[in-house]
Parts: sequence; C-alpha cells; structure tokens
Amino acid sequence: MNLIENIQIRNGRPSDHERVVSVMPEWWDGLDLTSSVLKIFFVHFCNTIYVAERSDELVGFLVSFDEVCNKQML
Repeated sequence: MNLIENIQIRNGRPSDHERVVSVMPEWWDGLDLTSSVLKIFFVHFCNTIYVAERSDELVGFLVSFDEVCNKQML
C-alpha cells in the first residue's frame, strides 16, 4: 500500500485545534509544544494552516504564517 494513498489535505479550521494539539506530544517524542500552537492561529491564519487526513484520521499538519495573509487581516 502506498503510504500517501487516500490522504486528503485541506486548510485547517478552528475546530481542528484540539485534535492537532492532542497529538503533538506523542508525535514529538514527549516534547510538549502545545502552548505554542494557539487556537487563534486557526482563525487568523487558516489560509496557511494545513491538515492531512486519511479516513478522518489526522495524519499530519502544518502551521505556518504568511505575511500576505497577515496584511489582509489589518
């Protein structure tokens, strides 16, 4: 089976925040960086946050900040 088969990538939504932070310590070998990924990011930077899912299971995420997106918010 191809590991990337059936993976859907979409923009993150505020409702994804809890799911993302819940897997962070496990995925990063116990390192708890959950306080650095605030729910407000999923509101204001939703154009540059990506969630990867396979059959509704979270398999990856990317949180990024785009200066252009930030300027649109001003």
